[in-house]
Amino acid sequence: MARKKKPDEDPNANPPSDGQQEVATLPEPSANGTHETQAPEPEVNGHQNGSRKPIASWRVMSDGTTSIEAAVWSNMLNGRNGEYEQLTVTITRSYKSEDVWRKGGSFRVHDLPVLQWLLTKVHDFALTRRADIEIPF
Repeated sequence: MARKKKPDEDPNANPPSDGQQEVATLPEPSANGTHETQAPEPEVNGHQNGSRKPIASWRVMSDGTTSIEAAVWSNMLNGRNGEYEQLTVTITRSYKSEDVWRKGGSFRVHDLPVLQWLLTKVHDFALTRRADIEIPF
C-alpha cells in the first residue's frame, strides 16, 4: 500500500554522504586573479582535524529511496622497499524509511547492476592511481 506524501517531506532530498564528492571546487579568485587557499590544518594521528576522509567517492541512486556509495581510502604502509600506499574500499547502502535515511548492510537484486558499475569505477580509479605513481622496483 502506498503511503501519502507529507507536506514537509522533500522528495528530492539527498541521502547522507560519508565522504568527499568526486567534484572539487576552487575558492573564488582574489583581486589579482589568483586562488588563495588557507594553510592546511595540523595533522592529528596522521589525519587533518582528527578525522579521516576518503580520497574519492561515488554515490548512485539505485531506486527512489535507495542510494549506494563507494569510497576509496588511502593507507600509507611501510614495506621492505619503503613506504607504499594501500587502497581500501567501502560500499554503503543508504535507504529512506519513515522519512529518515538509514544505513543497511545488505543489497537487493536491483542494486547489483549499480554495485557492478561502482566497483568498475573504483577499480579504474585504483589502476589509474597506481599507473601515476613511481613503483620502487
